[in-house]
Amino acid sequence: MNTVLLGMLRAALVVLLVAEEGLAPTSAAAAAGGGCTATSVWPDGTTIERECIVEGEGKVKKEKAKPAGVTDEEMAWLKNTRWMWNDWREVIFKADGSFLAPAENCERDGNPKCQWSAAEDRIHVEFGGAGLHTLTATPDQQSISGARDSDGDAVHANRVG
Repeated sequence: MNTVLLGMLRAALVVLLVAEEGLAPTSAAAAAGGGCTATSVWPDGTTIERECIVEGEGKVKKEKAKPAGVTDEEMAWLKNTRWMWNDWREVIFKADGSFLAPAENCERDGNPKCQWSAAEDRIHVEFGGAGLHTLTATPDQQSISGARDSDGDAVHANRVG
């Protein structure tokens, strides 16, 4: 048997034996100040406080911007406009922040994964399963371009109405 696998099985067996004998610690976790700590109190009275281990820890996760409508009135010109997305099909930036497109379940109003917002010269489009896209407009407001946030795939659109 592989030595790594054997080591893992031994560690699991120790955990089971400790739990079986009632020697496992009790713990209380509390979120404070955006972090998490766990306090273990052992049967012999020993108290140990540690930082919580979070799944995926060590990976840097980008804060995802949530579309929330036009927060910068200089971007209000986008409301109720139609665009040719990637020379493919037309999409609509509705005044209420809805994003309509003939794909990714964005065909009808009301899908919370199909929204747009704009602020500080940035346009954020949540395009259903395709995810969040960040774009900027040309000075004449006739073209927008940018990329899908998850993989950098380029996107462009030309105004048609």
